[in-house]
Amino acid sequence: MSGSCSRRLRGYLMVGSTAIMFGGAGVWVGMTDLPASTLLVLRMSLAALLVVAFGGGRRWVRQCMQPGVARRLLILGAFDALQLYTFILALRELDVALAVFLSYMSPIYIAVIAPRLLGQRTERVVVGALVLAVSGIVVMLAPGLVDPSLRVSPAGVALGLASGLLLAAFFLVAKTLSPHVDGSTMLISDGVVVALVMLPLGVVQWAGADFAFAWTDLWAVLGLAVFSTALGGTIFLHGMRYIPVQHTSIVGLLEPASAPLFALVFLAEQPSLWTLLGGVLILLGAALVVLFGAAEEGLAGFPEEAVAEAEASGRRLGAESGWQDGTTG
Repeated sequence: MSGSCSRRLRGYLMVGSTAIMFGGAGVWVGMTDLPASTLLVLRMSLAALLVVAFGGGRRWVRQCMQPGVARRLLILGAFDALQLYTFILALRELDVALAVFLSYMSPIYIAVIAPRLLGQRTERVVVGALVLAVSGIVVMLAPGLVDPSLRVSPAGVALGLASGLLLAAFFLVAKTLSPHVDGSTMLISDGVVVALVMLPLGVVQWAGADFAFAWTDLWAVLGLAVFSTALGGTIFLHGMRYIPVQHTSIVGLLEPASAPLFALVFLAEQPSLWTLLGGVLILLGAALVVLFGAAEEGLAGFPEEAVAEAEASGRRLGAESGWQDGTTG
């Protein structure tokens, strides 16, 4: 297997496995009654501290010193904080099914924007995979979306659409950063910025709820911080460097597809037929881009890997040229 193929496979495995890991977030959230903003502050700040504690701090400082990187890391964190905040506000105005559906429209926006912003063409297979994956989301949420009592408001729809656009922007900025920094650097910066942005609201909601912290709340915060953020987030963001951003957003939809499995195993919640059918469609969409999607244009991976590959390519070309000269001389 060539180096580029092995890196591409690594990227799909990293993004896909952690997207499935993210599907378990609902189990952790279900263990606590902490206000959403307070939970976000605790989760993101603790995750950033964990990554720093396990050796990511020096790398973060070193990589932030590169020209233009610190500014883009701040933008990345701001997009994530705004995406989370608009999604929380959308949940107040809309039924959960509609808010989730609008938020998961980000792969469509990426397919439209990426060719113009990143110069990455959107292949036909991506369009087919998008149709399957988004159809899967629709099918999974169908009972809620067709409910006659569905709660809808113009402000809620606008917030839901904004949440999806901001998630797409987060992916796109992360992709521009991935050749220059690794996943731990993006995770630390993202955690710090999100925690700082959400801190005022988190404190207000904590004080207003008159909440008493229990052991189950501690386990929920630890589970979200360790598995769904520090570990999963770092691997996911690192894996983005190896595959096109359009593929990342589609494979990332394995998160909602896997969530019912975690609910079944840990909460004994039986998935409906709609949920199972939707999950199958999402899996088919992800499989389509993995099996038939084009490789990333240009050299992928660490800058050091790119240099090594370029040098190896030069040596191969030189050897071939020498061989041809020898045969024609």
